[in-house]
Amino acid sequence: MGTDLTNIHHEEQVVNGAFQPFTFSLGNGLFAGADVSTPEPASMATFGAGLLSSSRLPPAAAAPDRLPRGLRIPTFHTQTAGVYSQMRASERNMTPQIKAFNKKTLLSVAGTAALVASIVASFWVTRIWAQAAGPAAFEVASVKPHKAGEQVFGFPRFMPGGRFTSTGVPLQLVIAVAYNLPFQGTQLSGGPDWIRSGENAYDIEAKANADDLKSLSPKDRADRLRSMLQALLAERFKLTIRRDIKEQPVYMLTVGKNGLKLQKSKLEEKDCEDPANQCHFGGAGQGRGIHVKAFNMAELAVSVSNFTDRPLIDRTGLTGLYDIDTDGWVPMRQRPVRPDGPTAEDIAMADPTRPTLNMIFDKLGLKMESSKAPVEFFVIDHVEKPTGN
Repeated sequence: MGTDLTNIHHEEQVVNGAFQPFTFSLGNGLFAGADVSTPEPASMATFGAGLLSSSRLPPAAAAPDRLPRGLRIPTFHTQTAGVYSQMRASERNMTPQIKAFNKKTLLSVAGTAALVASIVASFWVTRIWAQAAGPAAFEVASVKPHKAGEQVFGFPRFMPGGRFTSTGVPLQLVIAVAYNLPFQGTQLSGGPDWIRSGENAYDIEAKANADDLKSLSPKDRADRLRSMLQALLAERFKLTIRRDIKEQPVYMLTVGKNGLKLQKSKLEEKDCEDPANQCHFGGAGQGRGIHVKAFNMAELAVSVSNFTDRPLIDRTGLTGLYDIDTDGWVPMRQRPVRPDGPTAEDIAMADPTRPTLNMIFDKLGLKMESSKAPVEFFVIDHVEKPTGN
């Protein structure tokens, strides 16, 4: 029977910047009982990448006495070897016909054992490398309560040179950016009310060692910076997150049948090191539309998911940066009824001449299709107000 991936449960806790032992179960419990302290959450992407590199094991994998302390690798392979030995021992009493059949069975067992061993070895070696590298952390960081009455606000964002800044916005927005989630919707939930209040906002400034980021690809650099922000939130706000994966209705963002109409950005990744260039961040809302000079499709999907009635997943297969400039669109979610009557914004949003989101995507040569897919949900189990720097 195949593994059911529609409800994978994965728990993690971050203490002092390091992820603690996690639970990770798949189908028949092959990895049941396997635990490891790891600086990064387990991911199916890392697992898959390991399958391609299982033949290149570092010395630590071949020398158990040199493995990081606390690491326990599953010993299922000894059980498989035991079954193999028992089958070989019993072969003496078999007829030639049964021996022939048994030989095929033994080869099948050996082949399966080799495949599973390769999978498990590559999985744990990936975790060993991650553990040896240590938890990602900013070089310097400052967290201060936002001054009451101060009308200075800045959306959480990563800046060139490995900087992160967030000014006067609810902590939930910072958490959403740390885990690459829409700040509106159902994928992030839980936690006390104060994390959604502007009255309990914080000013956060942090900087990574730029030399540690230079050799990384844009995607790896973004992942590393988000890991650093997660570690900062765990250390200063004692944040713990529980993750669940469930299959549910989604929208898939694909290229339209008439081809892509988007304009390639005039900016390249190297240009994004200049703060004057607007890269990976900009106005993106149903009210005013999307206006970004250099945006990739994954970023577009996350941004627009803030305004859709279900998660939007990038399936365009497009890479690179695009110059995106659109009008606003009709809300997909029902706006709240206000006791004192509709605001000017409510009236503008209800304008019958306003385009739908589907119409906006059509102009870009993109299409939003209804589908079902596994979606990862993040539940805030614990968070505290931080002490001073």
